[in-house]
Amino acid sequence: QRSYVHSRFHCYDNRLLERKAKGFLGVTAHWVDPNSLERCSVALACKQLKGAHTFDVLGSSLNEIHSEFGIQNKIIRTTTDNGSNFLKAFRMYGEQDENNNSPSDESEDDGDEDQELDGVEVDFVDVTSILNEDDGLQFQLPKHHRCACHLLNLVSTVDAAKATSNDAFKRLSRSAFSKCYALWNKCGRSFSAAELIKDVCKIQLIRPNATRWNSLFLAVERILRIVKEQGAGALRTVFASLKLPM
Repeated sequence: QRSYVHSRFHCYDNRLLERKAKGFLGVTAHWVDPNSLERCSVALACKQLKGAHTFDVLGSSLNEIHSEFGIQNKIIRTTTDNGSNFLKAFRMYGEQDENNNSPSDESEDDGDEDQELDGVEVDFVDVTSILNEDDGLQFQLPKHHRCACHLLNLVSTVDAAKATSNDAFKRLSRSAFSKCYALWNKCGRSFSAAELIKDVCKIQLIRPNATRWNSLFLAVERILRIVKEQGAGALRTVFASLKLPM
């Protein structure tokens, strides 16, 4: 069975244990059952990454997970977000094809490999095959496929930012989001503040993260849900209790 592997990198802040972010690499596999033709999915790993999350660390971690389940040669594509560390990992270690490799400049001359330059016979050797030889010291990742949803999110984020060119919208946007960020920051810095918000609003807030696509939308959606279900008075109570301007 051939499968797709989906890899994601997440940071979680466990403030009950320690005030330090922890990074995790989540990997899921997806395939079509050859008998029923039903789509199947499994979670393969949720691995903690220590130290800097560089391209070589991600590449090595993915390879270890593939090796653990013996699926190195069964993966059609690995889908990740557009983080520069993921992109470089697959650029350095991934199998390349026309979909994820920039076309190289090819000479239009299809003549003989043996040519004479200034009277000296030169034998042209294809070094690509030599460089690609497996010396047992390196690993290879599957072909890479960028997440289409993440690409669309990046496009919409840039377009949405253009709306601030309107002065009236810019003032309203800054006023609203300054209050939201004050609440999000207070919730993130204080566990007691987070508990207060949960007690009053009956639900926890979602904090936006610049490196987590769609997180701002989900964070605003959560605030609107609180207003809809608990009323604007719940938020006023929270702002007053936390001594935040509203």
